[in-house]
Amino acid sequence: MTQSAYSNTTEAVGIFHTAEDLQAAIDDLLTQGFNRMDLSILASERAIEDKLHEAYVPARDLEDRVEVPTTAFVSTESVGDAMGAVIGVLVYVPAMIGRRRLSLPAARWRLP
Repeated sequence: MTQSAYSNTTEAVGIFHTAEDLQAAIDDLLTQGFNRMDLSILASERAIEDKLHEAYVPARDLEDRVEVPTTAFVSTESVGDAMGAVIGVLVYVPAMIGRRRLSLPAARWRLP
């Protein structure tokens, strides 16, 4: 029997009537070790604008601003590839050194 990827996921939902209450809840969750990527807001854009006023800036207004900090996306697969390459080098280089050391004495004893 196959299990869904979401079978062990626990979710919490909250309703906040002010932007200050929402921010306080976010701060508490981040302080307790939650990742910002695990938090989301479920509401229409209009409802968010009405509640958060100038605290809310749509992503489309930020996408071309130079002063907005950005970061490159690095997928988990890329991290795994890099780790595999490092481990491969750490195994391959000593193996080649050991192979060379083992083959050198044999080369000295070859008959003409």
